[in-house]
Amino acid sequence: MFAFNSNDNYLLSEGRLLAAVGVDNLVVVEMLDVVLVVNKESTKM
Repeated sequence: MFAFNSNDNYLLSEGRLLAAVGVDNLVVVEMLDVVLVVNKESTKM
């Protein structure tokens, strides 16, 4: 994983390289057949 100018992100990868540049408050989950990208504010209920 690579993060630059990025804050308060949750990054999880099962294999591929994830790069986060200039983004904040994201959840990024990469799995074999899907990639989920969502703002952390959208995950709060």
